[in-house]
Amino acid sequence: MGRHSVVCNEFVSWAKAYEGEKFHAVLCDPPYGLEFMGQEWDAPYKSRWQDSQTPDKTGRGSWFGGGTPSSQKRVQYEASAPYQQWTTEWAKALIPLLHPGALCFVFGGTRTWHRLACGLEDAGFQVWDTLMWLHGQGFPKAQDVGQMVEKKLTLGVARRPDRDRGGLTRNRWSGSEEGTLISDTGGDVPLTTDSGKSWSGHKTAALKPAWEPIICAKAPMQGKTYAELALQHGSGALNVDGGRIGGVAGRPSSPANPLDRYPANLALGCTCRDATQYAGKPIRHTDPNCPAFMLDEQAGKHRARFFYCAKASRSEREAGCEKLETVTRHRVNPGGLENEPRWAPTQVKNDHPTVKPLGLCRWLATLLLPPDSVKPRRLLVPFCGSGSEMIGALQAGWDEIVGVEQDAHYCDIARARMTGMGR
Repeated sequence: MGRHSVVCNEFVSWAKAYEGEKFHAVLCDPPYGLEFMGQEWDAPYKSRWQDSQTPDKTGRGSWFGGGTPSSQKRVQYEASAPYQQWTTEWAKALIPLLHPGALCFVFGGTRTWHRLACGLEDAGFQVWDTLMWLHGQGFPKAQDVGQMVEKKLTLGVARRPDRDRGGLTRNRWSGSEEGTLISDTGGDVPLTTDSGKSWSGHKTAALKPAWEPIICAKAPMQGKTYAELALQHGSGALNVDGGRIGGVAGRPSSPANPLDRYPANLALGCTCRDATQYAGKPIRHTDPNCPAFMLDEQAGKHRARFFYCAKASRSEREAGCEKLETVTRHRVNPGGLENEPRWAPTQVKNDHPTVKPLGLCRWLATLLLPPDSVKPRRLLVPFCGSGSEMIGALQAGWDEIVGVEQDAHYCDIARARMTGMGR
């Protein structure tokens, strides 16, 4: 097993003080800037939430200490230029640590990945491609506008201005009198009995999340050719043959096998229970909700071959963490049905909310892996979280992996998981 270490530190501070050997590639899953599940680490440039509960001993807020998302007050804030500027800051700190032409796979969010890409470019990286990971496991986060209208209008009850002695207008309920609602922002809103019903079924603009982008970026080549990068630095190229998609069950991928497919910039998450996590082995997709099942149905007998991987199961998330303390996490209900409770408390060892599947991480790390002639092959994993990218890199054959994570709690989880699953 390759050498690996998890550094508990804020990445930019660590990078500016780093004096070790350079890295051949980067695989990372940085914050998306969406404050996912109320986590402050997902908005590193500015917090958008005010916690009404007392943070627990980890300092990460009431969601970990027994509260729920409904117990928090949201302060509207759009992740735009500040997120891009933050990305530029850590990306600039990253470049001096890399060999010229080093390739980077960087996960992003569908609402903010354009800012992530621009931030990488502003720092000096070249955006070379964008991979698409289709998973279909996201939970719809839209709100019902009809319910909002009902709440706003309070059908059958009017609210009229009541002036105090100083002439200032105050909103007060007028009892059963009907007529006009004085809105909080000024202006009259006519009251109608069907105002809320007419908007039933209309939602705020948020579709069910079903894919995530993975940006392929390249560090400055410093005027070198691809041959010079390979000979002098061992960087700049993808391991295409290692990442080929096999077409025959049980047969390893090889350039001599005509059925092996060139790796595409599309990876499909598989939800079928009998799905294997090994790349290149065709499996039977039986779940109608599985993206691979849908693709196979459309392709008919001429099956399209892409990379398939199962989602990160609970056993995969928890493996190696048996000795860690159990915590309560309020996770998104995985059912995705609107009539089901959105938040489900659960007892877990690994409470990181955005764990990537190891099969996907292993495939990405394999694509980044230089040949055996390059020794030692060194991979950097900023924002390593609970360690999925590092575990995938160990399983792919990297000689040295360094992960950086500022949350000590997640560092403990990553170390435990790598000990139990890195083989």
